[in-house]
Parts: sequence; C-alpha cells; structure tokens
Amino acid sequence: MKQNQKGSTLVWAITIIMVMMVLITAMLTISHQYYARTQQNFKIRQAKVTAQAAGDSLSELIHSNRSGMMLTLVPEKYDGSANAVIHVEKLKLGDKMGTAQATITRTKEDRLTIKIKAEYAEIEAELTVTMQLKDSDKGGQAWVRVDYNNGSEANS
Repeated sequence: MKQNQKGSTLVWAITIIMVMMVLITAMLTISHQYYARTQQNFKIRQAKVTAQAAGDSLSELIHSNRSGMMLTLVPEKYDGSANAVIHVEKLKLGDKMGTAQATITRTKEDRLTIKIKAEYAEIEAELTVTMQLKDSDKGGQAWVRVDYNNGSEANS
C-alpha cells in the first residue's frame, strides 16, 4: 500500500507541473498579443503624427511665404490642367518621424488642397489641408488654412 501512495504523489506532482506550464504558456501568449497590438497602435499613431507634421509644415510655409517657398509650392492659377498641381515627393521630417508625400492642387474656387500621404514603419496615414487666399492684416493677401481633415490610415 505504501508503494501505491508514493506513486500517486509523483502523478499529482507531474499533473500540477503540467497545469502550471499550460497556464504560464497561456499568459505568455496573451502578453505577446497585447504587446504586438500596442506596437501596431503606436505605428498607426506615429504615421498620423507624421502626416500632421507635414501638413503643418507645408501650410505654414505657404502661409508665411518664407524665403519665397510659396512661389514654388503654390500653382499660379487654376486652368483645369496639370499645371494646377504640384507634387512634393519624400518630405523628410526627422530621423524618427517617417516620410511624407504631398500633392498641392489649386482649385477653380481659388483654394489650395494639400493631400498628404505619410508613412511610418510601413503604415500609411492620409491628411487633407485646405487653404484659401484671404486679405492679410499687413496688407495684401495670404493663404490661410480653412480646413484640416485627419483622414485615416491608408493601410494598417
């Protein structure tokens, strides 16, 4: 009878160890899934921040007309052709910000539509900024941002 009890103790110990291994494996799997989802959310958020930074930078450059940049970033007038569109390729916003591309279109209503597609860690986000030519406090006219649409992720 004593041999039987010793054998059952060993069986119980092995059973408890196996149950603990299953529980630990399940906890590690759940933890890894949470970590992966958090990383994906961070990349999506960073892509959106990259798009916003590009939109802010371009609209501020056009508004302030620093160093004559407006002349190269704003199409002269709307004529219904490709001349009303300017493509800005590979805007570099910083080492940790990703890259962005922009298309600046002048509409027949004399508005600028800046469409930005930003990429961070293979995640893309889009943003649309609309600007309109308005009278300036300093005299003359200046481009002013009138709409800022955050858009969404292009692929995630």
